Amino acid sequence: MMDGEGLLALGRLPFEQGMFQADRESRATRADLADQLKVSLSAVNRAFAFDDENYFIAARRFPEMCAAMGTDTPLRWLLGRYLHLLAEGGLVRRHEVGVEQLFRRLAEIAAEYGDVARAATESASDGRLDKPEIKRLLREARDVVSRCSQLIGDLHCLLGEVEEQR
Repeated sequence: MMDGEGLLALGRLPFEQGMFQADRESRATRADLADQLKVSLSAVNRAFAFDDENYFIAARRFPEMCAAMGTDTPLRWLLGRYLHLLAEGGLVRRHEVGVEQLFRRLAEIAAEYGDVARAATESASDGRLDKPEIKRLLREARDVVSRCSQLIGDLHCLLGEVEEQR
């Protein structure tokens, strides 16, 4: 079990990163999850796409999803997020975003992309990909998506700040 500091650290992560962590820990494929949850594969794929913040697995099915994934990380993220919000004094709608933060995000994306390229080069050195290599590439690609999601979130915050100034 994770201690309070670990939960707080997990709760500081954006939801997408918490779910990417859970996905890394899970041995279940999207098809496995769809079968176990008795939903379509497209529903599972849409839930993990994170491009529609209004769609995810229904709250009542969340524990089932964790069981199907074989990890309690999403539940620990929820508790950690709750503790983080309490520690911060409540809901924080937006965080301030500056140009330096945007460039830092872009540098993080470039570094993650480099990790994908390195993994691809190493994996394909023999001209084929095996299952562990494919899984590694998926993990690295998800890290790129996670960093891009953070950048998109920062840009949304910045857009909100600009619109409020008008």
